[in-house]
Formats: sequence, C-alpha cells, structure tokens
Amino acid sequence: MHTTSHHRPFQEEKCADLLIRNGTVLTMDAAGTRIADGAVAVSGERIAAVGPAAGFADWRAARTLDARGGLI
Repeated sequence: MHTTSHHRPFQEEKCADLLIRNGTVLTMDAAGTRIADGAVAVSGERIAAVGPAAGFADWRAARTLDARGGLI
C-alpha cells in the first residue's frame, strides 16, 4: 500500500525583541551593500535578520522602531 503524506514545511517563528524598519540599511559587508527601505531584527544581543522591509511583514517584535528617512 502506498500512502502519500502532505507535510507542511517547518517554519521557524519569526520573533524579535526589536524590529527597526523603513530606513536605509548600511551593511558591513565587503561590498558595502545598502538596502533602501530595509529592516533589521534584533533578538537579545544579536542581529537575527537583515533585509528589505517587505520581507519582515510576518515578524513579531516586542518593540518596533520606524527609521523612515534614517540609517539603520
């Protein structure tokens, strides 16, 4: 007998202590990457995620800062 199982992929809960969004992210990578309308998620004392703000729509944070017009 062949059975097919439908599994939902594991999705890590996206939580942060602090979410800073809507600013320009200046990364510290070798290329000097800039992300306009970016966001940074901080959990404890570490950066949990960095990227375009649109990618953080499903994140939950204890505190959110709007950095519109500023640098992150």
